[in-house]
Amino acid sequence: MTYRPRMDDRWAIVVPGSGRIDAEGSYRIGPRARACVRAAARLARRRRPEVVVLTGWSPVGGATEAHQMLEVWDGPDDVEVVLEPSATITAENMSRSLPHLLARNVRETTIVWDRRQELGDARICWSRLRIGHAPRYPGTRVRSAAIPS
Repeated sequence: MTYRPRMDDRWAIVVPGSGRIDAEGSYRIGPRARACVRAAARLARRRRPEVVVLTGWSPVGGATEAHQMLEVWDGPDDVEVVLEPSATITAENMSRSLPHLLARNVRETTIVWDRRQELGDARICWSRLRIGHAPRYPGTRVRSAAIPS
């Protein structure tokens, strides 16, 4: 079945980063973050999003999680990919992605995350922001898509 968007269907994908400091002292995303980016790319091929936000920092300088995830991105070339490189915790991944979504009038967001990531604070953050914007943005929805661990 082919997906046919409605006129008001403005959907986005957010991928919060995760990584570790390797033996050489560099900060690198791991297989879980790479799997999340690949899953987001598959979603983007099935249903074209308004924007994909890749979000995450580096605690030691160098390439951020967002920049490293962009290197993995193999989704459609005509999809806008925005990097949010300053978020240091999951709740910041979400709150710092929000201005990008609101600027594009996004009505629905799918968060692609690994089941082992801690999204409790982020869910609270999204819920509060969604409730706060409900009068101005009726019908806004947030979904999460956990990749298998």
